[in-house]
Amino acid sequence: FALAERDYADLFAGPSPLLHLWSLAIEEQFYLLLPVLVIVGWRLGLRRRGLLVGFVTAGLLSLLAAVLTDSAALAYYGTHTRMVELFTGCALGAALGGRVGGLGRGVVRGAGAAGAVGLVVLVAVARHGSPDSATLVHGGLGALSLASAAVVLAAAVSGPLAGVLGWWPLRQLGRISYGVYLCHWPIYLWLD
Repeated sequence: FALAERDYADLFAGPSPLLHLWSLAIEEQFYLLLPVLVIVGWRLGLRRRGLLVGFVTAGLLSLLAAVLTDSAALAYYGTHTRMVELFTGCALGAALGGRVGGLGRGVVRGAGAAGAVGLVVLVAVARHGSPDSATLVHGGLGALSLASAAVVLAAAVSGPLAGVLGWWPLRQLGRISYGVYLCHWPIYLWLD
């Protein structure tokens, strides 16, 4: 799609029940690359902090590629331009090092506040944003990944947002969210 200059709006203009699966290609390419990067980094003596720096650097390079490309299709569908979102999650995981319970009180409060702001940003963009927005495609998705990471962190620590996001129906939706993603578009097309 990136090389064919397919516009994201094509998803709606010529609907196909399988067209949304393009995102799986980006994820699979990333999941093939990530273990190689981690193994190489580990063999070079990088540990958690070094991997964190590597993830942040790789994410920034991906963001830079998205910002600098002239092609909206390449910015949206290109693996190299979308990895910023996946590297943001890797960086969050490396920064936490598997320890959420041992965070200081100020960090927990800050995480809760950042998560609340992140949630407001995500809801506002979902409600008012446009998938073909130049700002969104050329770097905005990287900014949204930071908002998402803030929400994930806030959900992992104790606080009001963690309580709301820990509500049983939302937890159950989270458990099946990937399946919902895979099925929502064909169902939407069928109903439409």
